[in-house]
Amino acid sequence: MKNIIYSLLLFICCITISCSNDNFEEMDLDSEVDLPPNVVTTPCDFDLSNVATGTTIILNCILDLKGETITLPPNVKFEFEGGDIKNGKLIFNGGTIAGELLNSSLEIEGDVKLENPVFKFYAVRWEIVEGKVDQPTAYKNHEYIQKVVDIVKGLGATTFEINHINAFFESNNGVFSNTPVVELPSDLHFKMSDNSYLRVFPVDEIYSARIFRISGKKNIIVSGGHLIGDRLNHGPTDGGNVLFEIKGGQDVIIDNVEMSFSSSSGLTVNSVLFPNDADYFPSKNVVIKNCLFDSNRTNNLSVTDGMDITIDNCKLYRAGIDLKGQFGPSIGVAPRIGIVVEPVQGQVVDRVHIKNNTVDESRTNSILAAGGYNIIISGNTADAPVGWTTATNAQVINNPGLNGGIIGGLDLPYALSVSANNIISGNTVRNTNTGIYATNDDIKIFNNKIIDCNNGIMVRNLADSEIYNNTITSSKEGSFGISGQKSANNVVVRNNTVKLSDGRSINMVGMNKESEFEENKLTIRNNTFECGKSGIITFSNGIDVDDNNFTLSGFGLTNSINISVKNNTIISQSENAFSINKTESTKNIAVTGNTFNNTSSTRLGAYGVRIYTVGNDAATEDSNITFNNNKINVKGTNYGLHIKNFDGMSITDNTIEIQDLVSIFFRGNNSTIQNNNVSSVDIEGTNNTVSNNQ
Repeated sequence: MKNIIYSLLLFICCITISCSNDNFEEMDLDSEVDLPPNVVTTPCDFDLSNVATGTTIILNCILDLKGETITLPPNVKFEFEGGDIKNGKLIFNGGTIAGELLNSSLEIEGDVKLENPVFKFYAVRWEIVEGKVDQPTAYKNHEYIQKVVDIVKGLGATTFEINHINAFFESNNGVFSNTPVVELPSDLHFKMSDNSYLRVFPVDEIYSARIFRISGKKNIIVSGGHLIGDRLNHGPTDGGNVLFEIKGGQDVIIDNVEMSFSSSSGLTVNSVLFPNDADYFPSKNVVIKNCLFDSNRTNNLSVTDGMDITIDNCKLYRAGIDLKGQFGPSIGVAPRIGIVVEPVQGQVVDRVHIKNNTVDESRTNSILAAGGYNIIISGNTADAPVGWTTATNAQVINNPGLNGGIIGGLDLPYALSVSANNIISGNTVRNTNTGIYATNDDIKIFNNKIIDCNNGIMVRNLADSEIYNNTITSSKEGSFGISGQKSANNVVVRNNTVKLSDGRSINMVGMNKESEFEENKLTIRNNTFECGKSGIITFSNGIDVDDNNFTLSGFGLTNSINISVKNNTIISQSENAFSINKTESTKNIAVTGNTFNNTSSTRLGAYGVRIYTVGNDAATEDSNITFNNNKINVKGTNYGLHIKNFDGMSITDNTIEIQDLVSIFFRGNNSTIQNNNVSSVDIEGTNNTVSNNQ
């Protein structure tokens, strides 16, 4: 039977829960307080006045010290068998005591260790009040639990085990003190069951309480339990705090802990001081695994300083989302990311592995490295973007479900060359706007599967990079395979397969157009394009399109310069196999060694190659277009090579097979048309050299 004292405490707890103010979220509380096993009520029939050295005392009764201080002889041992010791102080000279006998009314001093290094914590034995409480009580809850941790650690505990708790804690007491609810010591496993709920007491202040902090400590495990922030009930003052702060923790494991509704972030990994400080104590060998994060206001999890950090098999939901709280909207705070690596100036993050996590419904990005070295992101599923802005030796590899796309870099000048030697490989991306976005420099993008995205791969201000062996497929209307904007220099796009039922293989717009990029070079070679619409290169410069296979449709150039189209096989089933046109200027184009085959019989709608000026106001110029050694095959009533209002061309050594119309239709000046194997020509203009076309 439970004794009268415990029954009274249970009654007080229940009264506190039912009568305190209603400004807290609804709590799912158990109906009973968790009590130690085998509690007895029989008073002991002995005292400790004549205990001999080395005695083992088995407590199966209640020993009331009545306020006395007892100094024990050497090596006395106290074992638990359902009893208790209360109301006094024991001073040991060697010996042990069972953890079940410790409580708030018993003081322990001297040389003594726990009988068992696994300490089982019962809130009711330490004056902790569970349920809804006022702020002073929540503060006392903090003082009491910290006191117990310190006591049992001093007695040699290696595990602090909680089977049940459901209580609010407040560690600032109205004035911010930077004190957490529990400051964890080295060499301890803080072990909680699924029935353990540690809640932040809601305050109307800039800072609410942290629940756990590890600062300059080693060899710590925290497992199980639920850490719940005050986000939904924080007062009108804008503020909060992280739930779990690792600030200089080494050989740390956080396992199967739930962290939710923080008014700031769920968990942060930082270090003591900065790497250039003599007393720098970095976080190192930190493992965060099997944890759940939900609806934390800023980020669910962030790493700002440290090394050798692993985040494994966690579930992270709704980072930074907007919620409705008791006092009005609880708006998320930037950056609002599921997992973020974000060292600021003076901080260093090195060797982070983010693997096998599920990240959903983050307000901005799912996983992002905004700085750091040697960041590996692998095996994750996510519905918002994953990748890096500025990082060195970053790898986004073998992620099976990145349904928000991949970010490779930040398009700002300071980021160029900060991100280096980075890899995007082996990922599967589905059903998002842009599958992979690549910028900055020094990226290898290979062996990825990109499915049903509006843009497969987007290149923007990218340098010294390779994009190869990727597969891009889409059934979306108007999608693009490989797109480019602004600039690309020493970038090679090769050996990719792009299949789009209603999309364009290539979509390069404004690439290398500005004078500062005039020496840039983008190479697109050895790719297979099976796309329902023609690819386009417009207002661009410095692009080589070589040795590719186009089926279903071809591609075209508009208002572009310094373009090479070489040794491609282009089979179009509808539109022109290849086209060059201008409204402003298109020049310095080399079209050599290609096979253009148009299988459509649509009358005057499917030429082999069409080169034309659009509009009467387009500038007349020496285009310097070379069209040599190409093969053209056209069906139906269509032209093989149709050119209008282009000057300064060289058209030589081409072979054109055609059915009904002339092989070469040309309207322009100052051009050479020679040695073409054709059935007929129709040429008008001035100062043209025309010979040996038969």
